[in-house]
Amino acid sequence: MPKPTRTLLKPRSPVLPVSQLSMLRSSKAPASRLRRQPSQVPQSQTSQSQALHSHKSSPLPMLLTESRQEYKRMRRALRQDIDPHGAIERSYVADIAHLEWEIKRLRRAEVAMLNTAFRAALEKLLTQLMRRPDEEEWEVDDKAAALAFDWFGNAETKKRVTALLAGYGLDTTAIEAKVLQVCGTQLVAFEQLLTSAEARRTKAVRALAEYRAMLKRHLANTGAAENQRAAGDHTANGKILALGFRGKKTSVA
Repeated sequence: MPKPTRTLLKPRSPVLPVSQLSMLRSSKAPASRLRRQPSQVPQSQTSQSQALHSHKSSPLPMLLTESRQEYKRMRRALRQDIDPHGAIERSYVADIAHLEWEIKRLRRAEVAMLNTAFRAALEKLLTQLMRRPDEEEWEVDDKAAALAFDWFGNAETKKRVTALLAGYGLDTTAIEAKVLQVCGTQLVAFEQLLTSAEARRTKAVRALAEYRAMLKRHLANTGAAENQRAAGDHTANGKILALGFRGKKTSVA
C-alpha cells in the first residue's frame, strides 16, 4: 500500500485593508512613471504668479472721461522715480499711482464744481446789487438771471456787469467770493476727501520705505551671501539702495 504523501500548505498571507493595498501599489510605481509626472510647483510660487497675473490684467482705475495715456505717463514717471523691484514693491507703486490719480481727480472735480456754480452765484450777486430798498427780490430776478446768462458769451453784458460791480467798489473777485459761498458745503466735503487721499498716499510711500529698510536689516542680521544675491536688485556692492529718485540713488551702509 503506497505511503500517503503530505502536502505542505503555505501560510496564508494576511489580508490588508483596501487603503493599505492602494498605498502599496502607489509606492511600487515604476521609476519611469515617476519621471513622467510633471514637476510640482510650490503653492507659494503659484499663488504669487497668479497674483502678479491678476495685477497686470486688472483694469485701470479711471472714469469714462479720463485719459488713459495721461494715467500711464503719470504711472511711468512714478516707476522711474521709485524704481521698484519685485512683486511687493510693484504693488506699492500701483497703490501710490492709484492714490496720486485720485488726488488729481478730486482737484479737477473741485475746480469744475466751482466753475459750474458761477452762473448761479453771479445771479445771486446781481440780484443783491440791483434790488432797491423798496423792491422785492422777485422783481429783479428775471433781469439778474438774463444778465448772468449773457455774461458768459456777450462782451457788452460783461462790460455792463463790470460797471455795476465797480459802482459798489467791487470787481470780478466778488463773483468768485459768491461762488465759494454757494459751494461752501461741497468744498468742505471735497477737502475731507483730499485730506484722506493725501494721507493714504503718504502712508503708502512710508510703507514702501519701511519695507526696504526691513529688507536691509534682514540682510544685515543674517549676513548670508545667498540672500544678498536674491535681493541683488536692491544691492550695489553689498549695500541696500535707499528709497529715492533714480537719478539720485544713494547707498545706505
